[in-house]
Amino acid sequence: MGGYIKLICGALLVLASLVGGLNMVMGGAKEAAQRIVDNAVDTTGVIEHRTKHTVTVRRGKIGGRGSYYTMTYSFVTADGKKYGSEINISEEDAYAVRDGQKIAVRYNKAQPTINAAIGFKDYFSQEDVENLPIGTMLFTTFLMVLGGLYLCWSGWRSVGPSLGQFSVGTGGSNHAVPQNRLDTLNRTGGAATFGRR
Repeated sequence: MGGYIKLICGALLVLASLVGGLNMVMGGAKEAAQRIVDNAVDTTGVIEHRTKHTVTVRRGKIGGRGSYYTMTYSFVTADGKKYGSEINISEEDAYAVRDGQKIAVRYNKAQPTINAAIGFKDYFSQEDVENLPIGTMLFTTFLMVLGGLYLCWSGWRSVGPSLGQFSVGTGGSNHAVPQNRLDTLNRTGGAATFGRR
């Protein structure tokens, strides 16, 4: 069963990667990025809360602690719907603002889940559109295709042999060929079979 899953997942990964790569070559990625810039709307948001997260890491006898900060904010779009987001911020920014403080937010009017708290995180800009790393994206697509092909190959290695164990029997139906495992054992003449009394 695992071989079939690998085969299907690998085929889907190859297909999705090729479609995505073709879309990038045809200029779809640049058009999508340009739409994000063109549909930008500025509004006022509110800081809901800031959170300090403490992380403890231990490897053998070596341990360490670290902290990072997140900020959750919300905003209301022009059509009156409320959206929120959470971002990582620096320690300085976490202590420089307060919960309930108003902040500038920029969002995509066609898809408000694409947004940024201005001053804490940059929103997609025209410069980003012009400097879109198409080469890096295509290389990543190539690696994903290789990964998908590997999954297909790995899945086929476990599924392929089982498909070859069927043969045509009487009546024209395919069935598995039974084997008597005791007939294949090498025994010296007159040696007792295991379990025989």
